[in-house]
Amino acid sequence: MTLKLSLPWALLLLVLVTECGGDESPFHGGMSKDEATSTVHARVERAHPLDTFPYEDEGAKTKTPRGVDAWLVKVDYESFSGDVCAYAWRDKRRKMHVQWDGGCLHWKYD
Repeated sequence: MTLKLSLPWALLLLVLVTECGGDESPFHGGMSKDEATSTVHARVERAHPLDTFPYEDEGAKTKTPRGVDAWLVKVDYESFSGDVCAYAWRDKRRKMHVQWDGGCLHWKYD
């Protein structure tokens, strides 16, 4: 009798523990942060072939304006002028998408 009651509770506890891991996964929107930042950085370099981009990239887990899980990546320029932001994600078919965020409207500056 004790085994029958304990097994369902143990399974419930296991499900709760595995589902409540929070935001610890390095993957979001079907890709890692490094993959998202390097993808956006490469697209920025292709769009501006005469410029060099020695500045750092930043990425944050978010959703696109349409509600798709994605990384919002910001390519930093000197100070805050001219920063470029874009969403990056992979769909269920593993196709990569980059959507520009003009003027970094959705980036939260500190």
